[in-house]
Amino acid sequence: MLRLGWITTGRGEGSLGFLKTVISSIENGDLDASIEFVFSNREFGEGEGSDNLFKFVEEKQIPLVTFSSSKYRSKRGGGYWSKFREDYHSEVVEKLSIFNPQVSVLAGYLLITGKEMIRQMPMINLHPALPNGPSGTWIQVINELINSNADESGVMVHSVTDTLDEGPILSWCSYPIKGKLYDPLWQDLQLVLNNQEKKNFEGSKLFLKIREDGIMYERPLLLKTLMAMATREINVYDGNLIDRLGNPIAGNGLCLDTEVRQMLNSNGLS
Repeated sequence: MLRLGWITTGRGEGSLGFLKTVISSIENGDLDASIEFVFSNREFGEGEGSDNLFKFVEEKQIPLVTFSSSKYRSKRGGGYWSKFREDYHSEVVEKLSIFNPQVSVLAGYLLITGKEMIRQMPMINLHPALPNGPSGTWIQVINELINSNADESGVMVHSVTDTLDEGPILSWCSYPIKGKLYDPLWQDLQLVLNNQEKKNFEGSKLFLKIREDGIMYERPLLLKTLMAMATREINVYDGNLIDRLGNPIAGNGLCLDTEVRQMLNSNGLS
């Protein structure tokens, strides 16, 4: 059985949806795993979304650990979060030391973790791009896709390291951003794209469509990746990827296009 930790801010429905998807798969026997704890950098009363997530976690009788990063910073006089990041996450590590997950999932966690936490807790995270694709936030990624007139995008799961969003890649899947549904949206932006200056397309129909499809692919990719980890098809050890025989996995990890699309088709989402 794969022992998981779950680390989230829990701001919105997306964070709760990730957790519900994984717990549902555990309960119906598709995923041989347990969730050892759920941690949030919020506490009850700091947001409706996180409160809903906390209530769900308690209903499922999963240990819940909360530690308000907002209150932590306020008690220390405020200022840039970078001043407090390492100390805060060192305390997080201490609070979670009673648990023994094999890997923890960052799912909607809005803080950059501290180096000590990375050293002591193997973690995985989602990035809304293909391997070797754009880096940065999902907003930056989508703008870069549009500015470069890309044909496809994707989602990947990677191991968390000191270098933001550049840890070893466990798995990925792709989806087209050209074709019948997309071409009219590209045409609407063609006049702007003909200008060589880089543009911010946030709020455009094309931008929103790429974001919508990316979100649709995130949950099945994470779930299928956890299934591969539970069956030892892929493992994280000391920040490196190995197979069930302990051999290093080279390249960009597992391509899970087929598995993800099958799951989307079975749910009527693709």
